[in-house]
Amino acid sequence: MEKGNVKEAMLRPTAEVRYREELDSLVATDKDPRPPGWRMSPSAVRRFILGNDGKASGKGPVIERKFHGDVSMIDRAIVTLMSNRGLLLVGEPG
Repeated sequence: MEKGNVKEAMLRPTAEVRYREELDSLVATDKDPRPPGWRMSPSAVRRFILGNDGKASGKGPVIERKFHGDVSMIDRAIVTLMSNRGLLLVGEPG
């Protein structure tokens, strides 16, 4: 295995690798305030997770929806992560 071919050697790429174009676009166009230690604002994180309804903005690609479920749960998770409290997910996986 060559050092430059790490992506090809991965069994499953991380989200940062798999969605690099989407993340780079969101970071570049994000003008909202960011919590300390975050690369994106909470609204950009929400857009990354829930997508942009298949509509590409003039400044970036279509953001694919990554979660199909209760949208309010995503909002609560983002708000919790903005605080100094940990996020605990309870229930059946999937």
